[in-house]
Amino acid sequence: MRITPQEEKEQFIVEIKPVLLTESAQEIVELLESVLVSGKINKRSRGIYIDSDLEVVRVKVSSNLKEELQQKAKELGKKNVEELLLYAVQKV
Repeated sequence: MRITPQEEKEQFIVEIKPVLLTESAQEIVELLESVLVSGKINKRSRGIYIDSDLEVVRVKVSSNLKEELQQKAKELGKKNVEELLLYAVQKV
């Protein structure tokens, strides 16, 4: 799970891996659907299945470049290289 504050909107973006909640109350489905930005919410016989549209992107870099990326992430206040790369791609 990744939680990203959206300070200008006073909101949070919550990104999760696909998960099955063993609760199936219609009120929960309606609440989740009311705040869903992307992904899917499906009511199933065993509960509520939440599926994101997140995909994994892998890249291999040299150890030197990885160290540089880690340092740059730290300088920019990012928690890790993944956050730094996501920030960089979203700003392009």
